[in-house]
Amino acid sequence: MSGVICLSGWDEARIEKLLPWVRAQKDRFIVVLETSSLFLLKKVLFPEVDVYVFNKENQREVFEGIALKYIFLPFSYEGDSSVLDVFIRIQTEVSYRVADCADQGVQAFRNIRHNLKTDFCRADELFGKFKGVPAIICGAGPSLRKNGHLLKSVGDKALLIAGGGATQALKKLGVEPHFEAHVDPSSAHTFVPTNNPTFFQLRTDAKAVDGASGPKLLMGGSGNFPLEKWLEERLGMPSLPFDGGWTVGTFCAALAYQLGCNPIIFVGMDFAASQEHTYAAGVQGGGTTKRSPITNKQGDVLFAQVDWIFAAEWLENFAGEHKDTTWINATEGGRGFTGVQDKSLQDVLASLGPQEDFNRMGYKTVPTGDLLETFESSLIRSFEVVDCLFKEIERIYPSSPQENGTCALLEQELSEEIAYQTLLLPIWDVWKGILLRHNQDGEAGLFLHEILFYKNLQPQLFSACTLK
Repeated sequence: MSGVICLSGWDEARIEKLLPWVRAQKDRFIVVLETSSLFLLKKVLFPEVDVYVFNKENQREVFEGIALKYIFLPFSYEGDSSVLDVFIRIQTEVSYRVADCADQGVQAFRNIRHNLKTDFCRADELFGKFKGVPAIICGAGPSLRKNGHLLKSVGDKALLIAGGGATQALKKLGVEPHFEAHVDPSSAHTFVPTNNPTFFQLRTDAKAVDGASGPKLLMGGSGNFPLEKWLEERLGMPSLPFDGGWTVGTFCAALAYQLGCNPIIFVGMDFAASQEHTYAAGVQGGGTTKRSPITNKQGDVLFAQVDWIFAAEWLENFAGEHKDTTWINATEGGRGFTGVQDKSLQDVLASLGPQEDFNRMGYKTVPTGDLLETFESSLIRSFEVVDCLFKEIERIYPSSPQENGTCALLEQELSEEIAYQTLLLPIWDVWKGILLRHNQDGEAGLFLHEILFYKNLQPQLFSACTLK
């Protein structure tokens, strides 16, 4: 099996034991994190080992570079946990940021294209329209098995927003949320059709968006996928990315804040699984991500995956940074949140009075014009230039394409295409790290690999949009 063993600190005895493992297969690596540049000299004796020297000032830059170089490979870790914990967090952030490129961007592109053809409204037009209205953010945690039935009495006391799998859990309970939200580009859950107004992003799983027959409300993306951002700008949406945190639950919390809701109440936001249950009743699917034991404030041993832990910490920080809003955890189980007051859902609902009619909002469909046609025309032209580049490289071989005038002109022409800028190049910027692990041919070789990468990507992208 390929992979990376990451050592915090040089351990020569351990490295010598690992060398046969590295040499047995091409995509195996030893990475050493060191604070002293003296250990760079060890490369002479151990060329198979990659040593990275970091200090307090450049730590993030170095760790991000490592994460990108070995992206999509499994890691194991040995050594000082104080260093490794920082590295793992940064590595997880990088993996989350480039997740849309794991399949070379095909799924995200397919979703964006499909969702752009859907009738939708701009979600930011609702920002601030629910000022002072309580919001209940409902996750799909197993605690809903305990108190989820109480949500039947919410009525017009609070805006009930269900995130992802929580839509299934509420349907099982016979509860209709006022809004639902979906963000995953390839959801692990199976969704049943609903009639609720639905918040989504362009990259959201097209099946989840199609399953919502109520008004569709487009939220801005995180800025991690440039094509999404380019389209949002042309739709007149806010220029700043929307920071929705790590999961659909954190997305809903940030959304409720933008809507102006206060207080914001968490229900079913466990961010942990019990021995018996991972999700609330009615939730289908969910994946098989590795989970580690944690202990909550009550001393219960639960199980959480890395993104759940980071999501809970993100919510704690978000609540701490937005003290103009009251934050309440009525989950009654799960991990819990530092700095967020705990209350029972029964007590919270008893304290809420009736609000105005939540259905008073009017929704205006956003015209998309010829945006899709403009982009797809650029995509076709981009691959035409790629084909010309490849033929010119073949013609002049073994001369360097970087010293060829025709190649330079074609490269300039390619760089001016919006499809190249927002889709092809960002995907290559992620995947070139994989080639750099073994590239022995210098800049000319990397350039050839880039052109070949685009040629291999062409049929997948064209298939996603039925182009030829």
